[in-house]
Amino acid sequence: MRPFRFLATADGYPRFAELTSLARKAEAVGCSTFVLPDHLIGQYAAIPLLAMVAAATERLRVGTFVLNVGLRHPAVLAQDLATLDVLSGGRLEIGLGAGWNKPEHDAIGIPFEPTGVRIKRLTEAITILKGCFGEGPFSFSGEHYIITGHDGTPKPAQRPHPPIFLGGGGKRLLTLAAREAQIIGLAPRLVHGDPPRVDVRSLTAAATEEKIRWIREAAGDRFGELELNTYPTGEPTVITSDPRAEARRRADRIRAQTGVELTVEEILDSPHVFIGSIKDLTRKFADLRERFGISSFLIDDLDALAPVVEELAGQLAAERFAADGQRAPDIRGADAIVGHESDQIRAVRSAKQSLLAARGQEPGCVHVLQPEVHDVRLDPAEVAVNPGQLGQALGQ
Repeated sequence: MRPFRFLATADGYPRFAELTSLARKAEAVGCSTFVLPDHLIGQYAAIPLLAMVAAATERLRVGTFVLNVGLRHPAVLAQDLATLDVLSGGRLEIGLGAGWNKPEHDAIGIPFEPTGVRIKRLTEAITILKGCFGEGPFSFSGEHYIITGHDGTPKPAQRPHPPIFLGGGGKRLLTLAAREAQIIGLAPRLVHGDPPRVDVRSLTAAATEEKIRWIREAAGDRFGELELNTYPTGEPTVITSDPRAEARRRADRIRAQTGVELTVEEILDSPHVFIGSIKDLTRKFADLRERFGISSFLIDDLDALAPVVEELAGQLAAERFAADGQRAPDIRGADAIVGHESDQIRAVRSAKQSLLAARGQEPGCVHVLQPEVHDVRLDPAEVAVNPGQLGQALGQ
């Protein structure tokens, strides 16, 4: 079973301090990756912001969720992506898509082609990206792009290339993802229109089972290597002690807007709906991994879901150590240590206690993900005060 990975994100136009603070908090609570969408309307450009996030953090990966390949030539995009991967120390994940937002295309005069044509363009773009990332010059001749003896530079730090994320709700796109991607996003299907709308039936657990069956059939032997992702769709995550009441409200809204009847159980069971208490949602993430093999989750409210991320991402340590027949170290203030305490772990514990004592606070706890100093996860409050203090205490 794959470990949990949580993806944090930002909306709109965050200021520098807001963005870097959010990124550091995401890293501190245990998120794996910070991702941004790609639109011409309503947001900053994704790649420059991801470079800022990478510069403000140490371990947090950065990724696109997802780039519309129809807006850029893939060879130009390859240079931007490889540069970001090199400068971030190999922390990039490349999310790619065929594009769905017709108004953006219309606004700048780029034709919004039929779905099949856009998927073919995406297929060619993936081939070109991999060619640019590969060793030496390459050539390519397709329906949409021609490359002649091009040697893309720089080469990405991750070889042969950074992980590729492809998502979709239809069979054609998920089949492509099964063959070309390392991470697959399970998305709802869209109903054509202006603007397009979500096919609400594709939000259900039954529809998810069908999508995973398509992926499994197309992936063949490599299915076990794939990571599956999902994310909230339609409405945001809601923390409540009465999830059924919120689910009934959503069912009523869906019926009024689309005429489609979904039961409360179908809504609460959906891999795209997150309603309930912190305990409920912790259980739901675990159930989705157990039932569907979904281990990657984009979260839309880091503040609300931080306790969930801390608990489930912390399981990664236990899983890693259990695989080696060991018990994960767990340091809790001045209490006795569970398991082996290395010199590095003692240094981290001592540094943390010094920081908290200087503020007149009781020592908290440090969760050790791996027995190296750089894999230690701190409390969000510590990072917010001064993210450099711990490194200074350790002489870094």
